[in-house]
Amino acid sequence: MSTHTPLPLRLVYLALALAWWFGTGLGRLARRRVVVLCYHAVSATQREGFRRQVASIASRVIPTSEIDAAVLRGGRGLPAVCLTFDDGYVGLRENVFPVAAELGAPVTVFVVSENLARPPAWPLPPGAPEAGEPLLGADELREAMGTGWVRVGAHTATHPRLPDCADAALHDELAGCRARIESQLGVTIDELALPHGEYDERTLAAARQAGYRAICSLDACLHPARLPAGVIGRYLMSPDAWPIEFHLTCAGAYAWLHAVRGLLRRVARRRRRAAPVGELRHGASPRAGTEAAVCAGGVHEGSR
Repeated sequence: MSTHTPLPLRLVYLALALAWWFGTGLGRLARRRVVVLCYHAVSATQREGFRRQVASIASRVIPTSEIDAAVLRGGRGLPAVCLTFDDGYVGLRENVFPVAAELGAPVTVFVVSENLARPPAWPLPPGAPEAGEPLLGADELREAMGTGWVRVGAHTATHPRLPDCADAALHDELAGCRARIESQLGVTIDELALPHGEYDERTLAAARQAGYRAICSLDACLHPARLPAGVIGRYLMSPDAWPIEFHLTCAGAYAWLHAVRGLLRRVARRRRRAAPVGELRHGASPRAGTEAAVCAGGVHEGSR
């Protein structure tokens, strides 16, 4: 979630989520589905807010390894929830892992194999609160895994935009990353989180060939959804989210968000194709106007 989202747009998202929740019979369409949340850093000042969030859903939290089993198992209540953390910031050691153990809520941390134990080498969004914070090292990850409440997955070798990588670099980012993490931690790695949530057909094919069973994106949707095979959508989340935003997200009330974004992207593409060349060259692109309207607000925005 972006706490810098303009308040009016954030309220629009919230109103749509409430309308969806009541219009679908208090979330009946979310049954037999799983909500996967994607956090990044959690600071000391956010720890209590994070604890309150997890405490409110602790009975529904499952490890990412059980997502498909939860879908098959189904149930009459609210959807199961998975907690994931991209990058693996060192603050998780004090602000997340103890909460997970206390409340019995498993978490999965996706790490960048060539960036352990030092600050991120990739650009962060302007004003990112985690700028300069180091990432967990191999020893700290092994210690966390030893508690039984922390799983580790891959977040590539260097955190690039994967669709931009040449074939050889793509192989190293995926297969090479997996091999290095497995060697360092002594565990099997079969879950991948895509940097910035970006992928294309070539990226997915390379990820499957590298041995990844689950590929986590930032498509804001419940699981399962109409995504390519093996891809699991996630909702960006922050301990600073309003309680009602958090609870509605975990209840599946933002299930409409992915479809709306897809529709606006298609509209933006049509506008780009129809726009005169001079307008696209010298003016703001249609994508910048149309997609920004839906991609700038709400709980589930941004990419890192």
